[in-house]
Order: sequence, then C-alpha cells, then structure tokens
Amino acid sequence: MARRELTEDEAAEMAIFERRLAELYPNPPDEEVRKLDLGARKVFMLMANGHWHHPDNICMAAGSKGEPHKEGLRRMRQLRILFSIEKTRPEGTSIFWYRLARRELVSKTGL
Repeated sequence: MARRELTEDEAAEMAIFERRLAELYPNPPDEEVRKLDLGARKVFMLMANGHWHHPDNICMAAGSKGEPHKEGLRRMRQLRILFSIEKTRPEGTSIFWYRLARRELVSKTGL
C-alpha cells in the first residue's frame, strides 16, 4: 500500500522530527527511520526530552485533531528500532510510565 502525501502541517512536523532526531542520533540508519509511521514520529517528538511520560500522554501524541490514538503505545514501541524504552511504575500505582534512552545499533554484519 502506497503512503499518502503529507499535508503542509505534517511536512512541517516531519522537518522538526528530522532535526530533533539528528540532535539525539547524528547518523541514524535511513532504512530504520523510514519504518517509523507518522504516529511513531509524533511520539518521538513527545519523548525526545528523556523525561518519563504517562501512557495517556503518549496516546495523545500519537493521535490527531486532539483525539488520542488507541494504539499509542504500539506507536511508541516502533521506536525500539532506534532507542531503548525504559519503564517504571511509581509506587502505589498500577500504571507504567515510559521514557526513551538511546540504544547503540549493531550492524547486521556484526562488525
């Protein structure tokens, strides 16, 4: 299935995403970045600050037009190709919070 053309706003968000990614990950493998869909890129923009994030905020970031994406955490998990995702559960709660940590990629040749 071919991807649709980006709107002007989405193109602007994409440019911001690419600049922010370059700050955190100077030479990301292009093929891995291309695998990220728009929702995952929006989640990255939220989580790029390295702070802990509540799942509701992650779902809102993955959504559009002020509506949360019901699979926002799945969009977050797409980021595993470039980052480790850490989780913690604050004492006395049953909800995990998440943050990104850079992960060093290993080449497929093992070199």
